[in-house]
Amino acid sequence: MEPLELDTIQKEITVTASQKTAFEVFVNQMGLWWPASGHTEDCPMVKVSLEPKTGGRWFGYNSDGGERELGKVLVYDPYALFALDWQTGGNLRFNADLHTEVRVEFIIEGEKQTRVKLTHSDVQRLGEAASGINRGWSGIMEVYQNFISNSVTTRISIRISPEEALQKIGGVDRG
Repeated sequence: MEPLELDTIQKEITVTASQKTAFEVFVNQMGLWWPASGHTEDCPMVKVSLEPKTGGRWFGYNSDGGERELGKVLVYDPYALFALDWQTGGNLRFNADLHTEVRVEFIIEGEKQTRVKLTHSDVQRLGEAASGINRGWSGIMEVYQNFISNSVTTRISIRISPEEALQKIGGVDRG
């Protein structure tokens, strides 16, 4: 059987969340849901993170507390588009000379419905690993969808000074 030849991987899911929430969870809360365990190298990676800005770093934290590069943020356009320069090869190791692009679009489908469209282009640069990356993206999108479906976010806004808020919080019965 010949290996699958891919130039572009596309995945789409619809989540029950506003465009803003879908973006925030995918991008700014990536460290809470992204399955970092596949990146082992010399020391297991336990969490991924990024600097939320165009030109920011995309990196991981190792179990020993060290960091490792994964790529760069190409586009940070809240809440519509996010793109990465994916510099991780098929062996899940950083390669400064490798450049493939991952674009994630957040498309409003309704008040609380967002279509999340992921496109990973130039995957042929990953060589034989492209089909594994294709399966990997299916798993990552499934983990994201499950996470956002089971997440509850509560935001409380009040119009008082920080000092007054601290006084009120301090007065809460913790019984």
